[in-house]
Amino acid sequence: GAIKGAIDRVELGNLTSLLNNIQPAVAAVTGFDDDRSSKNDPFVHSVAEQNVRLSVRRVREESPVLRELEAAGRIQIVGALYAMETGVVSIVADAG
Repeated sequence: GAIKGAIDRVELGNLTSLLNNIQPAVAAVTGFDDDRSSKNDPFVHSVAEQNVRLSVRRVREESPVLRELEAAGRIQIVGALYAMETGVVSIVADAG
């Protein structure tokens, strides 16, 4: 829902800033010039995956503690998507 709201630029009071945080992922997804809407499921999925990638990158950039732990091999930062309909967790390629 948040991804679709961000794509549609929905304004929902306090949630607007949260949705705005997803806008870089919306802008970064290419190859959907014909239909960049929340009704285009492949586009929505691509935005969700890109949002995961950007989130992992942001964690590494903004948390020196986690970045150092990962560099030392003590933790691994991995991006994933959870499908609410099925309960399946999928690792996002290039997010870890």
